[in-house]
Amino acid sequence: MNNLFTQEIADRMLERLDFVRLEPKGILCDAGYVSDRLRERYPNAEIFHENQPADLIVSNLQIDETQNLTAAIQGWHDNLRPEGLLMFSVLGVWDMHEVGNALVQAHFANPVMDRDEFPDCEVIYGHAWRPQDKPQDQANEVHIPLAQIRRTG
Repeated sequence: MNNLFTQEIADRMLERLDFVRLEPKGILCDAGYVSDRLRERYPNAEIFHENQPADLIVSNLQIDETQNLTAAIQGWHDNLRPEGLLMFSVLGVWDMHEVGNALVQAHFANPVMDRDEFPDCEVIYGHAWRPQDKPQDQANEVHIPLAQIRRTG
């Protein structure tokens, strides 16, 4: 794949961080261009390229049609700390809804999917948060803040 193309996709994906409040201590990402850009943005963060717990995971065009999408997303979830952010891009070999559903099945919260069309391909961008882990005794409980409850009548 063309280096300029992968850099363009990385830049478009990383622009989305402009709208996110996040000061990651640990970042798991691709080596090379993406790593360099993240080091500029987050100079105090530790950046690593091997699977380990992280506050931010960024993957640029690293999954292709020969890989198991569900397993890759579950791997990201397993390495993402609670309240951490996952950002990724993939070539459009999967349907955007299929990718979003895989994120939900892996217990990510608020997945957002987007896409760009290029002359020869489509690129899907996604990001999702890993929610705070609940204690086992509260796993089936729903908590609604009082401010969100309205009286009728």
